[in-house]
Amino acid sequence: MEEFKIDLAQLESLKGKVVIVTGGSSGIGQATTQLLLSLNAHLITGDLNPPPATQLSHPNHTFLRTNVSNWDDLKALFALAVQKHGHIDHVFANAGIGPKADYLNASYDIHGELLEPERGVYEVMVRGMVNTSYLGVVYMQQAAAGTSTPAATSTQTAAREEEEGRGGGEATTQKQTSIVLTASASSFQRFSATDYTTAKHSVLGFMRGNVTNLNNLATSSPHAPRIRINAIAPSWTSTGMVNEAQMAALGIKCQSAEAVALLVALLMVDETRQGQMIYSSLGRFWEIEEGVLLKQVEGIVGEQGDDAVLEKMREMGRMTAEENASRA
Repeated sequence: MEEFKIDLAQLESLKGKVVIVTGGSSGIGQATTQLLLSLNAHLITGDLNPPPATQLSHPNHTFLRTNVSNWDDLKALFALAVQKHGHIDHVFANAGIGPKADYLNASYDIHGELLEPERGVYEVMVRGMVNTSYLGVVYMQQAAAGTSTPAATSTQTAAREEEEGRGGGEATTQKQTSIVLTASASSFQRFSATDYTTAKHSVLGFMRGNVTNLNNLATSSPHAPRIRINAIAPSWTSTGMVNEAQMAALGIKCQSAEAVALLVALLMVDETRQGQMIYSSLGRFWEIEEGVLLKQVEGIVGEQGDDAVLEKMREMGRMTAEENASRA
């Protein structure tokens, strides 16, 4: 596993891109928003709290109060982005909260009935992450097919098609889009904040489960978009969830949220990255999914992994369906 550097010049291609960020008012989300605004991207951010005034007033920034665990809130956020810009290029599913649940000590209501454990972390960091990503995939497919929504004006559609090489009868250029997920260093190691760790393992699982599906989607039709999905896995980072004074007293250094924001931007622009999870610590970066985790698994199971078997089963099902249809 080799450390890599980020070429800042590469990030300049984000100019003019339309990006949705959840959890965009603080920490890594706020730092990413600031970086992308400096690169002249168009930002639509959702959060329970408003962003800093300097970002809120930026002409390229639109904010909508959003609870990511609420489906209607998320739909409104994406609809607003399409209404303003006609399409969405990148989605950063970043909203998160700190650990809440206690699985060792029982809690009871006033009637003495055992209470269900706190599930707020899962509502935000699993349900919210999944639904944010799902909406991204839906809107990216619609935009690539030229059927975004009635909210997208004809002018916006024409501008998008010209940008993608589809205007004036020119050959179609495949639309390149991406989804970036906020995983964590706790996505691949033991971390005793149980609900938080469970949620962050879910982020890795969601990314893994979608790589093959998105690759298949990209080859399914001439107008299908290529949607890349990748994840960041930051170690201790200066955000609202980290007590920096306590960390300093323990002699633990934190990386800046701005350093992680550079990684988010890289995953949006680097079209060679698909299904990767990048671990970051003190502003240094390593690809850990393909470079470490999957290599170890492949060393045990070989080429006949479970996903390869599942693909063969699906292909057999398709062939059977075609045979049955031809006989009908």
